Amino acid sequence: LELETFLQPTAQNISNANAEGWKTILRDYFLFTMVGFIATPEETCFFYLGDGFICYNGKWVDLSSNNKPDYIAYNLLGDGEKRSIRSFKKTEGMEALLVATDGFQTILENTAAKLAFEKVLQQNKVFDTPVSLQQMILSQFRDLILDDATMIYGKVD
Repeated sequence: LELETFLQPTAQNISNANAEGWKTILRDYFLFTMVGFIATPEETCFFYLGDGFICYNGKWVDLSSNNKPDYIAYNLLGDGEKRSIRSFKKTEGMEALLVATDGFQTILENTAAKLAFEKVLQQNKVFDTPVSLQQMILSQFRDLILDDATMIYGKVD
């Protein structure tokens, strides 16, 4: 099932089948970033659509696109270019990986903040409880998170 096949009828249902209202619903509620990964012992596949960041073994990949992200809902709004999920694989040994939305952009654009952020990620206590990393990030970087922010971070032992 393609994501687009799900989005349009959902938006139409929300808009009470209004002829053009579903497009407003898409613009208001369904323009989102999708970023993730699938990891096996042999390889890791990162996938994304929209804007955000990927980091593997300390190497940062910026997915931003001049604040004009390739949201999948744009395909249904008919603005031209067809968008599809992008991906890349890494087969080298993974030690740490992170996927994040663009809410972390201000942190990563500031050299001092980025170094401090990377230092937080290197601390083993971020895995002590499910909220440890969240608490550490919010206590140190709250003023730099200017947009919605979602992150998945993991280390391989």
